[in-house]
Amino acid sequence: MNKIFTQLGALCLALTLSTAALASTDNVEIREWAFRVYLDDSAIGTHRFLVTDYGNGREIQTEAEFNVKFLFFNAYQYRHRNTELWRGNCLETIESETDANGDRYTVRGSAEELSFVVSSVLDDDADLTMLPECVATFAYWDRDSLSAPRLLNTQTG
Repeated sequence: MNKIFTQLGALCLALTLSTAALASTDNVEIREWAFRVYLDDSAIGTHRFLVTDYGNGREIQTEAEFNVKFLFFNAYQYRHRNTELWRGNCLETIESETDANGDRYTVRGSAEELSFVVSSVLDDDADLTMLPECVATFAYWDRDSLSAPRLLNTQTG
């Protein structure tokens, strides 16, 4: 009988600790948008956004995959992966990789002291750009991005 009470006590303790761990993540909000992408009436792929808000920060993960077929061959293929970290309304870091039908893009960027530094590479051609300190990208889930005077292109930099 004591063994059963000991096991029940351990189970209650574990449930209490689990509940406390879940309670500590109450200020985290995760939202997801997943779309099928069409060309005319034909489904050609998917586009997915995962937005995690926590306090004054935000992480955005984007994935897109398109395949356009013509007759029996793949006429166009697109793959895009992107991760952004935000602090308030300003982009802190970005890392993206894109394959647009064989053209390979890589974008890396981070907030520095008074600017946002973007390194973009198309195949083997590299470019380094200094932007204003508070940069934004287009955000389907945030109407305020529509009023921004400039937005960073996550595919090309």
